[in-house]
Amino acid sequence: MKWTFRVTGIVGFLVAKTSALVLRDKPKDAYDPKDAYDIVWLLEAWAGGPVGAAGALRASGAFERERIRDALSRLATEFTDTSRVGPRSYARFTALPGASPDDVARLERQASGAVQAFVQALQ
Repeated sequence: MKWTFRVTGIVGFLVAKTSALVLRDKPKDAYDPKDAYDIVWLLEAWAGGPVGAAGALRASGAFERERIRDALSRLATEFTDTSRVGPRSYARFTALPGASPDDVARLERQASGAVQAFVQALQ
């Protein structure tokens, strides 16, 4: 027996996760940290990493849409540096209990770096 499922591609996934990360009607500290994790995981796990993910997104016809570019701009902003909600949420989700401040800072830098590499490859 064969089953076919329709799933979202990279564009829809990133737009949805970015919207969840930045547009939820909650205080910044109440955001679901899994949204940031999902974004970083996708970019790092994509064939070719963040650069490969950027290539796949650029190949999409949706890349030229203003709403997509707006969402990508929001994504870039929220992962600009380790003080932003994206890297903080990623570290909060992935850090082991009792993680040292250095370990948390490394996770924040990892998240920020992955998204920055993706954004740079889009340009």
